[in-house]
Amino acid sequence: MATDSKTSRETMTVSAALRRIKKVKGLIAERTARANASVVYLEGKEPGFQYASSVEERHSFAVQLVTLQSAVAVSNATTKVSNGKTVAEAIRTLDEIKSEVGFYKAMPVKAKSIEVDIQEDHEWNPNMTARVRVETKKTWHSALTQEKRAAIVETLTSQFEKLNNEVEALNNKATIEVDL
Repeated sequence: MATDSKTSRETMTVSAALRRIKKVKGLIAERTARANASVVYLEGKEPGFQYASSVEERHSFAVQLVTLQSAVAVSNATTKVSNGKTVAEAIRTLDEIKSEVGFYKAMPVKAKSIEVDIQEDHEWNPNMTARVRVETKKTWHSALTQEKRAAIVETLTSQFEKLNNEVEALNNKATIEVDL
């Protein structure tokens, strides 16, 4: 990438780049709001920010965002975690572990694998011309108990924390060079 007088080569950690990406996304949102607020206005009521400069700044930040995100993606695709997979794969694994935890936590499980509920009600019996007590027995089968679910969630959470800590440590060490 050719550099011009407005760009400079910067070296930073992936963690710093991720923080910068978050900041740049905020700046893009801010310039978008400014452009939207200034694109149409009443004569004599000039907007606080000029449309053209807001759009130009927004574009400049968007170019920075693409540059930063691309550099992080390259680093993630080439940096390896301890199991030999790339950071990019580890990030997708983290996403899937989070999804699995949500999957298990949302399951309507019972405390025991078999539970019996007996519900008591009173119904009208026309033969006896009176209300009679009726018991209804329901037997619930739970393929997964609350205890087993908690153990699975705990195991998944532990896996997540271990892998996430490793990715964060690598992000604090791995550096990228970008022209900003």
